[in-house]
Amino acid sequence: MKKSSKKKIILIAGGTGGHVSPAISLSENLLKDPTKEVYYLTDKRGKKYFDQVESSFLYQINSSSPYRKSRKETFLFPFKIFSGFIKSLVILRRISPSVIIAFGGYTSIPPCLAGYILRIPIIIHEQNAIMGRANRLLSNFANNITVSFHNTKSIKLNFKDKITYVGLPLRNQIVKYRKSNFEYKRNKKLNILIIGGSQGSRAFTDIIPKVISYLPNSIRKEIKLFQNCNVGDEKILENIYSSLNIDHEIKNFFQDIGYYINQADLIIARAGANTVFEICTIGRASILIPLSTSIDSDQYHNASFLNDTGASIFYDESVINLNDFAKKLEVLFKDTIKIEQMAKHAYECNIDIGNRKFIEIIENNYL
Repeated sequence: MKKSSKKKIILIAGGTGGHVSPAISLSENLLKDPTKEVYYLTDKRGKKYFDQVESSFLYQINSSSPYRKSRKETFLFPFKIFSGFIKSLVILRRISPSVIIAFGGYTSIPPCLAGYILRIPIIIHEQNAIMGRANRLLSNFANNITVSFHNTKSIKLNFKDKITYVGLPLRNQIVKYRKSNFEYKRNKKLNILIIGGSQGSRAFTDIIPKVISYLPNSIRKEIKLFQNCNVGDEKILENIYSSLNIDHEIKNFFQDIGYYINQADLIIARAGANTVFEICTIGRASILIPLSTSIDSDQYHNASFLNDTGASIFYDESVINLNDFAKKLEVLFKDTIKIEQMAKHAYECNIDIGNRKFIEIIENNYL
């Protein structure tokens, strides 16, 4: 078989969609150049997000987190990491990439350690406003540390010369909805988009209908809900909202999420980095409820970024008062100017869509 002369790049992302989505976005832009070839390393959980990738370019490795609730998983952690490391060595030797780009999470550890031993340059990317534990470890081995937020927390001072602010790579299905100037026009019915993300939909199935039930009937008739949920919860939500006389659209997954964000007046969501950047890119008002189980409170810091600009209302899931939440919704329903101001603040947030800067680093230093 003739050896490919293309410049080879390996992207590593696994676990949740929060790690995988920016990797896929970056790859879409890298592959616009026919001289580049992109390979992907992921774990069992992350593989489902790469359904559009040819199998010959996708490799699955063992990985785990030491912070899982299961004692068995904690015990198996070092063995899975070692297994993933050995397989990564084999894969990297076979592909011989010019650079490795890792998007955090414990899936990144085995291939990055293997790459370091093989002297392959490593770029890590931190999506959140606070650096995760895996990336803190990998900062010791990385040639470049790229970040989504200015002043990302928990990065050691002695790594400051490695840090480059690039923003967060976003897919074209989001970016295409950003206007050159801020635009917002309220819908006849108040469109509320509810997105729980890859980890948080089930709690929203419980919380949001209860909040909506506290609203006066006069307001319930004037809103439309668009909500994503876990598989199996669709009928539960449809039955509840029908009984409340609420116009609704329930889906397990919104294929074109950019369209729904663009059509929304208000977004109720978790505070993963992708969600925050998508809200800012299009410019919409939001109520953010950070995932309370995140180990490093990364979603709390992401939500604080938007809340501090006046673009969002912040709720702590552990102490949330449903009646108070409903009153906030009622106030926003009656205050179109407030919703527009929040949306404009989101649009004007100091963020960057990271594809261009990311590619400049790769091309100027490693290809």
